[in-house]
Amino acid sequence: MHGEETSAKPPEYRPERAYPTPRMNDFFLFRSINPLYALFLLQYFSMADEQEFLQILDSVLELPGSLLRHVRVPPPHKLPPGTLARERVDVEVIARGLIAAGDLYPEFDPDIPFEERKYAPPLADKLRMLFDSEYPQVHGFRVTPAWSRPNFCNSKETSTNTSRATTWPSRKACCFGTCCG
Repeated sequence: MHGEETSAKPPEYRPERAYPTPRMNDFFLFRSINPLYALFLLQYFSMADEQEFLQILDSVLELPGSLLRHVRVPPPHKLPPGTLARERVDVEVIARGLIAAGDLYPEFDPDIPFEERKYAPPLADKLRMLFDSEYPQVHGFRVTPAWSRPNFCNSKETSTNTSRATTWPSRKACCFGTCCG
């Protein structure tokens, strides 16, 4: 009895019944995305600016792997983080210990070998980290950071200008296909 562990595991939770709540109807609103992840993202949309909103939408698209190198999210010095990233998501991922503060926006150093360089995680990755920490047993869906709107549109303004100064009406028009030929 001297080598045995004395700490007993609590019994595994086994639900016997589930009762629907009024919120259950919300899960049937989404078809092309995991409904739990969609409801999770809805909490963040109110703080997101136009670029962040589009990044979040692009991240849940099923893009083919051959296209991904063409739709990478620009680094923070080209597309600065918005209000959602700076004031809510970054604070939360650091507070939960999901990422070190110094790894959020590391400085680019060309002298560091490629394998050792650190890159800023895109907003989509940080949101997925938060989701996974809140709902660790929900899986089976992909989130791919992407910045496809400027790349898919032929408009000179939207394809070359990724700054925060781009107007929402022009981005919205691009999003709905009115500037894409």
